[in-house]
Amino acid sequence: MSTCSVSCHLPLLIILVNSGFANSKGVDFSNRVKLAYHIKPIILLRSFVFHGYTQRSAYGKQPPRRRENGMTGIKICGITRERDVHAISGMGVQVVGIVFTESPRRVLMGEARELVAVTKRIHPNAPDVWGVFAREPVEMISEYVDFLGLDAVQLHGDFYTDTDVAAVKDVAVVRGLSFRGEADIPAAADAIRNGARYVLLDAPAPKAGPPGGTGRMTDWAAAADVAKRLPTVLSGGLTYRNVAQAIRAVRPAMVDVSSGVEMAPGIKDAGGHFHAA
Repeated sequence: MSTCSVSCHLPLLIILVNSGFANSKGVDFSNRVKLAYHIKPIILLRSFVFHGYTQRSAYGKQPPRRRENGMTGIKICGITRERDVHAISGMGVQVVGIVFTESPRRVLMGEARELVAVTKRIHPNAPDVWGVFAREPVEMISEYVDFLGLDAVQLHGDFYTDTDVAAVKDVAVVRGLSFRGEADIPAAADAIRNGARYVLLDAPAPKAGPPGGTGRMTDWAAAADVAKRLPTVLSGGLTYRNVAQAIRAVRPAMVDVSSGVEMAPGIKDAGGHFHAA
């Protein structure tokens, strides 16, 4: 197999999620796909099977856009540059995440306005934009929603309570949990019961560090139990190397990738070449 440089990691991940590979047991990827630096056009099966959460009526105004064939959605989080939005938007990504909490990927309000505007105008099926918050009060979050026109807010980590989820108005809420395994399954159910449209399962972050983008993996077995019953976004340590396995194991509504497709925090590994099968 030709060696794939770092510049093709994100396209490769998108190809995997958008194809049937992630749903096929025992796939020998190296024997099926030949990749070179620019990722030559390849034909992949689009037989991806997923039990499907379209969630249109439950989501409020709109769910994150999903293709009608029920394929697993893709969220690329920690976007900081317009060039990455341009690269991602034509690739079948349903959601981009912009981080507004203390983090190496944090984006200020003015910069975010430009990112949102670019996202909405450059592609007829533009990704939805989720704002990611971890320690900001609900009143401040509402100001971000009104000013930026966010499609959803992700309340991430242990700072928020179910009361905070219920307090967010006029926009969908995604509850990001520091998911430690089976012990946190009730918390996921409570989040949906209190108004969250999705639960996002991420690995716990170090106490002194930012709440996400750590590259740590979640407990897939416990996450699969959640995904059987609740609309679930799987996060935590996903890369082009393991995303197919993660989807087969968990069957989430969506996968969320951040550090797994970066050259540095907030700098996505696009390389200017995105090719969807």
